[in-house]
Parts: sequence; C-alpha cells; structure tokens
Amino acid sequence: MGSNDSHIPHPEHDRIRALHEMQILETPIEQRFEQITELLQSVFQVPISALSFVDRHRQWFKSIQGLRVEQTLRSVAFCQHTVKLNRTMVIPDARFDDVFGNNELVTGDPGIVFYAGTPVHAPDGSAIASLCVIGFEPRSLDRREIQILEQMAALTEIMLQSPRVSETEDTLLHHVGESWRTTMIDPLTRVWNADGIKTVIQESANQSKLKGQRVGVAMFELCGLDAYAHQHGLPACDELLIRFTRRALKAMKPSDSIGRLRAGEFALVLGNIADKDDLYDRTAILQMIADDLTPASDALPACLSGRIAGVLLHPQHPVGAAQAMEYVEEMLSHRHAQGSAIPLIGESTDSINEPFEKHHPAA
Repeated sequence: MGSNDSHIPHPEHDRIRALHEMQILETPIEQRFEQITELLQSVFQVPISALSFVDRHRQWFKSIQGLRVEQTLRSVAFCQHTVKLNRTMVIPDARFDDVFGNNELVTGDPGIVFYAGTPVHAPDGSAIASLCVIGFEPRSLDRREIQILEQMAALTEIMLQSPRVSETEDTLLHHVGESWRTTMIDPLTRVWNADGIKTVIQESANQSKLKGQRVGVAMFELCGLDAYAHQHGLPACDELLIRFTRRALKAMKPSDSIGRLRAGEFALVLGNIADKDDLYDRTAILQMIADDLTPASDALPACLSGRIAGVLLHPQHPVGAAQAMEYVEEMLSHRHAQGSAIPLIGESTDSINEPFEKHHPAA
C-alpha cells in the first residue's frame, strides 16, 4: 500500500522515477495479474478490464482483457487522469463528459462509454498505474463496487512489491535494462520470444547447479496452423496462438516459464523437477489444451495436433541453453522416435533413454 498521503499527487518526475524503479514496464504477462483483470471483468460484468501503467508519453498494459492492445498514447488515456488525480474516478457516460466527450476512444474504436479506474501506487505512494473497468453502455458504481475495485488495487500493489515466483525471471528482469527487455518479448503472445526464453533456460541451468535441483526444458509444437490460417484467416490464427498461450500459463506452475520460438513452436522451462515422470506429467497438459483450441462451432474444423519433446538438465552436469534447445529440437524433428522416457542430459549414458516425444491429434 502507499503511504498515508498516497492521495496527494506526487511531482511528475518523482512519479515517473518511481514507475521505472519498479522494473515492470516491458515485462512478459504474468498469470497473477491476469487473474486480477479476469476477476474484475467477471465481477463487474464488463467487456474490458485492465492494469494500465502511465509512462511519460504512453499507457502500457501489464494485463488487459477484452482488447488486443499493448499500449496507447498517454494523451488519449482515461487512466492518466486517474493517476493524475490519484483517486478513484468514475465516468458514467463519457459521451456527455466535458473532458472525454471528444476523446477518440469514445468517438471511435472501441467506443468507450463507461469508465471506472482507481490508482495503483509504488512503495513511495506515487500513483503509477490504474486498475480499471470499461463498458460500452452508461453505468455507475455504488459504494460497495467502488470498495471492491479499490481492494483489488490494494492487492495489486502487494503483488507489484512481491518478487515473481520464478526466481530466475525475477533476477533476469532486474538485471537487464528496459530497452533490452523490449527485444526479449514476443509481440503477439506477450510471453518471452526465442532470445528471451533461451536466456531464461541458461539462467535456470546455472541456478540449478547452485541449488542442486533438476530443470526441465521442453518444446511444444502446435501443428496444423497453416491449414487453420487458410481456412479461418491469419487474424483467427493469431487469436488461436494467444488463446493457447493464456491457457498454457494457467496450466503451468507460477515458477515455470514459457516462450514462443516461431510460428506455433513454444519452449518451456520447468523448475524443481522430481523425475522424468514429473516432467512428462507437467508437459502433457499442453496436449489437452491443444485438443480444445478449435472452436466446436466450426463446421469443418482444421485438424490441430501437438507434439512435445523434453529433457532434464542435471545440476551436476549443466549444459548451455543452446545445447539443450538443439537436443530437444532434434527430437521433435525425428517423428519416428518412439518411447516415452525423457533423457537426462549430463548423466551416465545408461540414463539416456529414447527421446520423449508425444504426437496427439486433436479430437
């Protein structure tokens, strides 16, 4: 929570400094904040909910439901007013509001009518973000609803001041600059890109040696995307990849990491793996997600399938990220491989069994 004078606006330069000290901008989406905005969307029954950080010239969404957007200009952002005022702001009908009536987000797409936002504070009490709900019909909030929104903002503040569950990701994000982080995030899915996840794999391998814990590295390939795009179009294919990523995040443990390598190929890092069966169980859930991706309403749904391959990195014999990824990619490329055992890189050759590979066509 902020200090006792958290409702007093802080000087803008202090506020911006506090925002950047949080090291939150240009970071991958996190399930803990997705849960906040998803809950708001459900509780308030609104089409859009978001956690929006207000920077110098933009608002950047750490989490947003109902819109596919990463950031907007600050000049059109409703949330900049919530942050500037440093108090809860409710706009029942923006079309007839003196401040927002001519805003392009009201007169054009997406056509905002109702807005309610409450500030989220940095440790020094500076308002750095807004937790908001948005609708397309006139509406107001009663006192109980405002309390719920403010309580969710307080919970968000606690989360922001808590490290990521993945110690590897938390350490990495606090040791690389914001400009570097922008090159490590996949713009479509907003998880790690190929360079980012390979860096996470390398850091995880290094930490596994220090902690004496096994780390699992796996690749998942979502097959049939070309046919799906041909039948439904590229925007629908992109939406499918986003849905897969969000569902994968929900299914994974908070300490795990996921990144998109290319097209429908994803890499996963799973920490503190007990054994080969544990790694198999924790990756097999992705195949069930693939089963459910194609909309049931499609008259002629494209045939999607998923393939997974993985290895365990032993702490006593760490390998580089490049070597681990090369080994897993090689397994995925040999579809004739059989067996369900997962090789343990670095252990005795007796421990290296046939590649773990699964090919599961969607129902």
